[in-house]
Amino acid sequence: MKKPQRKRILIVDDHLLIIDGYRNALKFGFSHINHISFEIDFAVDCDSAIKKIETSKKNKPFDIIILDLSLPKSKSSKINSGEDLGLWIKSELPEVKLIVITGFDSNIKVNYVLKQINPIGFLLKKEMSSMDLVSAIGEVLENRPFFSPTVTKNLRQLNSSTLHIDDISTEILVEISNGTRTKDMHKYIHLSMSSIEKKKKSLKKLFKVETDRDLILKAKAKGFL
Repeated sequence: MKKPQRKRILIVDDHLLIIDGYRNALKFGFSHINHISFEIDFAVDCDSAIKKIETSKKNKPFDIIILDLSLPKSKSSKINSGEDLGLWIKSELPEVKLIVITGFDSNIKVNYVLKQINPIGFLLKKEMSSMDLVSAIGEVLENRPFFSPTVTKNLRQLNSSTLHIDDISTEILVEISNGTRTKDMHKYIHLSMSSIEKKKKSLKKLFKVETDRDLILKAKAKGFL
């Protein structure tokens, strides 16, 4: 009998109860599979995750990292969120199979993760069960992506849309949807008021609308908000 493949998994989440739940799900879900075994480690914040990833690089790097986006910011680096940590992981371990799990479900957040972090697995907590995690692990081990239904929907909208907007334009859309007046947007967006007005004008031309209301409705329909 062949020796089972031993895969190293790092779970990054700031709730120990959730970490235990993930561990138990994997133990139960893969109990009938003899050719794979797991060595599971965990981290509860950005600093401990960075330390464990750096240490693993000197020995045996993690095969899979399960990352929650809701994390306290690092005290010793410029990693201020789960998103920042995800980008850092992709740069430090380009071969790792990264699975993002989050309670955030806004289109903006989902689209950011898809475009910037580009994980092989992406699940929303409100849509996942313990067996979804098991399925995700099984799929990514075979180099196949695994996404929650909402994530899949957003990905299809992004791929089918002929519209492409930059991050600043997305921020402007968010502020319009929040009811922020143009003259006040410079407080939240690092652009002059004239530059913001030009961006708004370009967005309306891009989406073929004339009013702020129609701009937001069109942006939501296209999956940008």
